[in-house]
Amino acid sequence: MISYICLLAAVFANLSCADDMDNSKFDNMIPYGKQEVSYTYPKGEDNLRVMTFNIRHCAGSDDVINYDRTAAIINGMEPDIVCLQEVDYMTTRSNKVDQLKTLADKTGMNHYFSKSITYQGGEYGNGLLFKGTPVSTRTYPLPGAELRSAAIAEFENYVVISTHLALEENNRIESAKLLTQLAKEYKKVVYMAGDFNEDLMNGAFFTELKKEWNVVSSTENTFPTGQSTKRIDFVVALKSPATSVVKSNVVYNLDGVNVSMASDHYPLYCDFRKVTALEEFPKAAGDLRIANYFTKNCAGTDGIIDYDRIAAVINKMNS
Repeated sequence: MISYICLLAAVFANLSCADDMDNSKFDNMIPYGKQEVSYTYPKGEDNLRVMTFNIRHCAGSDDVINYDRTAAIINGMEPDIVCLQEVDYMTTRSNKVDQLKTLADKTGMNHYFSKSITYQGGEYGNGLLFKGTPVSTRTYPLPGAELRSAAIAEFENYVVISTHLALEENNRIESAKLLTQLAKEYKKVVYMAGDFNEDLMNGAFFTELKKEWNVVSSTENTFPTGQSTKRIDFVVALKSPATSVVKSNVVYNLDGVNVSMASDHYPLYCDFRKVTALEEFPKAAGDLRIANYFTKNCAGTDGIIDYDRIAAVINKMNS
């Protein structure tokens, strides 16, 4: 027993007293109970990613306007569509910068801006960043004590709406009705995202909205950054035509950038299975298909008379 104790003592003495012992392999060990975490959000190859982000005119919680920081978040998420709110165009506070074009340049995406109000010598409103070229774009005015708007981009198989709704409940409800009526006119899958300024899911606004829309985004809180207490940023999808949701998350953390510093809202994304419009409803051999199509004199929602566009839809219905 005595010899065993002496042996242990010798071993510990050698471990603690050896000056030339190499301990470098222990230098980078993670403390007990902690681990390195990587925050990335991979997107499926066949998914369409719709992201919404109230960017607070790119002024972070440090009140510094930083376009690289905002762009880094967008680039890190690899979205197909980004719905942006609180975007400045040539305002004094933003040093007469076209903020949306600046972000478009830094993300390699195309862009469309919708003015809500005249502000500080420029304009203030919503924006869309997107990959590819839309069929049409438009600005749709909405009510509010401070006037609101929606930026709309129509693509071949779907439509995306970016909006920032009013602070007053009656104006939010009216906006829900107007946007629903507008969305249904497209006869396509419609995604709508933005800052809805409402967190009461069983209140009058969402009761109205959910008549025709499905709330498909994450149930996590989005505002304010730091200690989020409210869920006021959403992605919703028109119930008909139906679309398939893959996943959704609020982005609290992202590799390479401090998300909490970039704005007073956290960004939010929703992945959908890509839609292929009428190609999803092939006609079986021997079937007779009867279609009804209100063509509105072949004038689209962009006001352009386009016979090729109408013919393409009819041809798809015949396939």
